[in-house]
Amino acid sequence: MLSLEPELVELQRRGESCSLLIAIERGEIFPIGLELRAAAYVAVAMIIGGIGTFIAKNLDRIGPLAISIALGIAAAICYIPAIRALRRNEPRTPVGEYVLLLGALLLAADLGFIEKMFHPLGGLWTLQLLFIAFVHAAGAYVFNSKLLLSASLASLASWFGFQAGLDPIFADSTSVSVASSGLAAAMAIGIWRAINSRFPRYRAFAGTFDFFIANVALISTIIFASSRETRTLGLLLAVIFALGAIVYGVGTREISFVVYGIVYGVIAVGIAAIQLNSGVAFFLAILVASVAGALTLWFVRQWMRSAT
Repeated sequence: MLSLEPELVELQRRGESCSLLIAIERGEIFPIGLELRAAAYVAVAMIIGGIGTFIAKNLDRIGPLAISIALGIAAAICYIPAIRALRRNEPRTPVGEYVLLLGALLLAADLGFIEKMFHPLGGLWTLQLLFIAFVHAAGAYVFNSKLLLSASLASLASWFGFQAGLDPIFADSTSVSVASSGLAAAMAIGIWRAINSRFPRYRAFAGTFDFFIANVALISTIIFASSRETRTLGLLLAVIFALGAIVYGVGTREISFVVYGIVYGVIAVGIAAIQLNSGVAFFLAILVASVAGALTLWFVRQWMRSAT
């Protein structure tokens, strides 16, 4: 098995600090960051799901007021470790980051529950999503958390979507409105990203902004393409944005954006091929697009590896 231990030992003899890398090569220690984050994410999802089930089964017995107070207290408790780390100027652990996310999700659930049970906003209930987006955004900047920023952007995009109406999302009567709102959301996130880039401390948020901009914009173009009224415009925008995502991914060496461009490009080809009213033509179009996408991804990966 290939080992870099001799090279690392030689570097250490020359004065470089390589103890950690040598220990990893020897198998004395090994990183578990990815596994820890995955476990924390699953734990958060299970806790939120369990809380939702508990509330559904015990709403009449406990009462909405007690449940809303309990959710608020639970959310506040989850924020305490992050506040303590912030006051001590200490970095949060991966588990601490997901505990903070759990607190944010509990807070959002509490606000949604209050609106559902007590209707403080009346007919303006969609403003709750906008308020949640602002709350999560404030938390993201206070705690310098990409996870909270993701929650904020998701709430913001949801607010734009609900303003347009999402039932049914792919009906011609609403798809144009939903797709337009999606593009407006992508534009709003882009403006937010531009403002954020002026603050060096938060420039690490750029990748999170780019992820949402790319996916929200591409999904919107696919919704455009699903409507008979705007199919040509949607397909054109889908191809343009897909190529843009690929070019951006190549330029920044972020392979994920290349994947986004290829996947949404294949979907756009499939939507266009459906209009041919031929199962064989549809199959061939998807086959060719998929093979071309796979080859593009392979060439890009090879180029990225050779360029490093």
